[in-house]
Amino acid sequence: MSTSSEEVGERFGAALGEGPSRATLAAQRVLVLEMAQRSFRERPRPSAWTYAMVLVPLAAVAVLVAAYWARPDAVEARFQGVGVAVDARLHAPDQNSDALDFSDGSQVVLERNARATLSALTPEHAALRLERGRVSASIRKHPGMTWTVMAGPYAVHVIGTRFSVDWDAGEQAFAVLVREGRVRVTGGDLPSGGLVVDSGGRLERRRSTPSPRGSAAAAPASNERTGNEPAPEIADNANERNFGETPAPSGGAAVSALSSKGKYREALALAEKQGFSRLTHELPENDLLLLANAARYSGDSARAREALTTLRQRFAGRPGASLAALYLAKVAEDMTHEPGEAIRWLRVFLEDSPRGDLASGARASLMSLLLRTGDRAGARNVAEEYLRHHPNGSHAAEARALVSE
Repeated sequence: MSTSSEEVGERFGAALGEGPSRATLAAQRVLVLEMAQRSFRERPRPSAWTYAMVLVPLAAVAVLVAAYWARPDAVEARFQGVGVAVDARLHAPDQNSDALDFSDGSQVVLERNARATLSALTPEHAALRLERGRVSASIRKHPGMTWTVMAGPYAVHVIGTRFSVDWDAGEQAFAVLVREGRVRVTGGDLPSGGLVVDSGGRLERRRSTPSPRGSAAAAPASNERTGNEPAPEIADNANERNFGETPAPSGGAAVSALSSKGKYREALALAEKQGFSRLTHELPENDLLLLANAARYSGDSARAREALTTLRQRFAGRPGASLAALYLAKVAEDMTHEPGEAIRWLRVFLEDSPRGDLASGARASLMSLLLRTGDRAGARNVAEEYLRHHPNGSHAAEARALVSE
């Protein structure tokens, strides 16, 4: 016999009855609340002192750990195999050079008969004062670490790069040649913000000769140090000292000032307004290099070639003409993608400067280009030259592998 859902519901309700009364439910509610409060009161709560005993040591440990990891490593220096400290006087012998080695991997080579003083050495800064001669530096880049090489009234500021500095105190002759990276040179007759020298660039300053303008020429130099003179006049006064050249026209000086500050597009635009071709025949050697670099870094290969070929014609036999050959090779390789032309200019540069500071990199580039164009025999010949001139160069392993074939 089937049972309907209504009958099931009625039977289930009868079995449950009316349930606990209201009084019983109220008593049960009171009992539950009392048990809960008793359990909460019986659980001990940590005191403020307990919190302090736990948290303070943890905080101290955290501070110590952070300080340990943030602590910069101390930098040590060794010269001629002996550790040196700040204010150490360094002197390379007449016959050969000596290296000042730093524990971070940086190195400063004192060329023959060079004299220098290690004037600062901390985890944040290292400084060397060049008293005479030449140093070649290879500086490793580290966060928070800066380097300075001082020579006479000038200072070369660097983070990580390869460069050389020359100083002749008697002639007041100063020169910086950057092989890799970028440096900023300040002091002396330079603008208050200094000048930037990029990879492959060279900056020279020599004792100024008496000016036919007499005392009137002294005013810009004075204002230059106080920052009262506008940039074009500053650059004009500085350029009088470049390679002993005559002063650049005021317009050319403004172009050089912009290029020195890394404002290459602005420099090129101003040169176009003032007559680019005319400037290439009027600017001094160093300023013409700056103009060529402004064109290179702006991506104008035609103007860069024009400035560099004119530089080689006007200043044949000068350092700027040699650099122009190297830059023409870079234009051909990187901008116009003409490896044959790049190889030709690299050979011209190495004929001009077979043992200069940039010869190692030029031979390595020439070796690479010859391999790329399939001239393995020519590349092997360059590799042999590389090992003869640069046995410890950064590409010596590649050259040895090529020669061993």
